[in-house]
Parts: sequence; structure tokens; C-alpha cells
Amino acid sequence: MVGEDLPPWSPGISNVLVIDPYPVSRGAVAALLRCSGLAGRVYEAALGGEALETVRGHGVALVVLATEADRPHGVLSWCRRLKRLPSAPAVLIYSGNGAASFVAACLASGADGMVHRSATERQLLDAVRDVIAGRPVWPPGHPAREGDDARDLQVCAPPVRMTQREEQIFALLLHRYSNDEIAAELHLARQTVKNHVSSVLHKTGFANRRELAKAAARHQRAAAC
Repeated sequence: MVGEDLPPWSPGISNVLVIDPYPVSRGAVAALLRCSGLAGRVYEAALGGEALETVRGHGVALVVLATEADRPHGVLSWCRRLKRLPSAPAVLIYSGNGAASFVAACLASGADGMVHRSATERQLLDAVRDVIAGRPVWPPGHPAREGDDARDLQVCAPPVRMTQREEQIFALLLHRYSNDEIAAELHLARQTVKNHVSSVLHKTGFANRRELAKAAARHQRAAAC
């Protein structure tokens, strides 16, 4: 039962919006938050203009942004749109995709944290509480959580946000795709890929692909521990 053994709802400080394309899971997460006492008001929306208007019109401080099962990267453009708002809310990604490249893409999109869909109710609520309090939340073993060297963290948290295309290429670079392989995967001209790769390396602060690959390998070892 959603909310079982949790404290009764009471007005809190922050309003929360749950964005999820699936009504049942959206309602379940919203109900859990209403029962938790962590939020002043909990709103629900699917992706689209309604979600943006809710954030603008209701003082939403946190958005729990759930991903589609077959297109987890699709919500990241919405994360960027939310973070560009004048009073940008914190964004917690709620996804079944735990791949290192996806977590890196979440960071690159400006997300404040991520929790996996396999999390327990208590784990999800703890993540919400931490993000509301300004504490980032990332999967166990991820460099952003473990406090690795700041230089290495640039692989997962570029100081300048990327475009959606750059995020796609960034994820493929983490998997050591060549320019030709990236071009084939994304149906792009090789020169276009080369230009995007140069931009990604510049934004992440690495001089070349070799440095990026070494840092990515360190992240993979950390995640496996």
C-alpha cells in the first residue's frame, strides 16, 4: 500500500510536481508524497505545456521527473527547459535506467539527482528530502556521490550544459565510439560528428578523447565497486 507506515500528510515548505507519462505510476508517486509530509502541495502532470505552467504558477520547488521506459533520454530536454526557467525548480530524475552514461547525461542536463525506479518508498522519500534540502542524490558508486577528484567529475558534470545532440554524442564517447561509429549510430555526417565531439571535449574540459576515455574508465571501475 502506498504510504503505509509513513507519517500522515501535513503542510510542508515546498510544493512538488510529479511529471510522469504513465498515469498509474504518476498517481502512486504523488500519493506517496502527499502522505509523507514532505511537501506543501503535490501536483501531477504529463510532459508538456501543462507541466511548465504548473511550475510557473504554483511555486513548485521540486520536480520529480519520470522517464519513459523505451525513451529514457527523452525527458532530459525537459529537464533543461525546467532549469532555464527564471525560478528554476530542483529536478529529481526517476528512471529505470541506471547506466553510467544515462546518469552522466542527467548531470549534463542540470538535474539535481536521480533515483532508480527499483528504490523503496523510503529511499524515494529520502531522495526527495535531500534534493529539497539542496543535497544532490546520485546512485551508489557514482563519482558524483562518492566525491572523486573534481577533475574526473567533469566527465559526468560538465560545467556548461550540453545540447541534446551533444548529450547523445557524449554518451557514445563514454562507450568509446569512434567518429565513424557515432555518425552511423546517429545518422550524421562525419564532419558534423567531429564538430560536436570538439564541442563536447571543450565543455567537459578535456584536451582529447584519450583523456576522456581514461576518466570514463575510472568511473566505470568506481561504479562496479
